[in-house]
Amino acid sequence: MSFAQEEIASKRNASYVEAGGAGLFFSINYERQLSKTPGFLWRVGLGGYSEDDFYVTYTTGFSYLFDLNEEKGAFLELGANLTIAREYKGISEESRNADIFENIVPGLNYRKHFNNDILFKAGINAIINENGLTPWLNTGFGIMF
Repeated sequence: MSFAQEEIASKRNASYVEAGGAGLFFSINYERQLSKTPGFLWRVGLGGYSEDDFYVTYTTGFSYLFDLNEEKGAFLELGANLTIAREYKGISEESRNADIFENIVPGLNYRKHFNNDILFKAGINAIINENGLTPWLNTGFGIMF
């Protein structure tokens, strides 16, 4: 293992913005690697989307990184998230009656860790809820620390 690979593997935290994905339309996420080398990850995120009304999303989930040996710092990420979407009605009496939706969001991503602590990911998700299954694309950029 080269020095650059050791440095990439030693970064166990990440923060990134994501379009699409488990946060549904957009999200800001924190992620923690649960081992010293790439493997299991845990993530939490806060995001939102808009239809007729605005919804705030809260997401948490786990994924696993599979090392793609042919390219340094490249991984295949396989994971699943639980995303709660709550209709935002501000601080008012009617906010108690806000709509809440649960979504299961499995995903498959290509993920790249660069030597300058930059993280890039892109892939496909499936949003599974009471309305059925919807395929969904995502991309994310962030930093590792």
